[in-house]
Amino acid sequence: MQQDIKPILRSIAVAYWIMFLSLVTYIVASALVVSNTDIVFIEDMQLAHIVNAILIFALIVLAPVSYLVPHKMIAAIREDISLTDKLLRYRKPLFIRFITMNTAGLLIAVGFLLTATPSLIYLQVVVMLFFIIYKPSRFKIASDLKLNEREKEQLMADY
Repeated sequence: MQQDIKPILRSIAVAYWIMFLSLVTYIVASALVVSNTDIVFIEDMQLAHIVNAILIFALIVLAPVSYLVPHKMIAAIREDISLTDKLLRYRKPLFIRFITMNTAGLLIAVGFLLTATPSLIYLQVVVMLFFIIYKPSRFKIASDLKLNEREKEQLMADY
């Protein structure tokens, strides 16, 4: 059974790190472009404030959605199925969570490219903090899936 769950756990970890590193890449790339080119696409301060407000609103919407929708999907995973099946079903809500937060990060990076507003970097930090909080560990997986003792032992083996 342990051999069945390692690839699933690995795929979850790989997806997390790809999404997290792409988020870092978005902000580093946009910061390099803004600092090295001195090109600001939206120079009108009023329009820049509107873009910033839209991005803040998008983060206010996407952050709870990235938690609530996957949480509801995780809660719907039946307890009477095998650990492998639970992990396979757990992977999809995590991907949705990662993609939602990654989308928020991409929008913020594009907004920073357009407006060169330094406060958007702080929003990106908030998104990265959500990513760090959402980092899947074996303990978090066991807690989210409400695993029994036998399943916890299987999950924690070779940890």
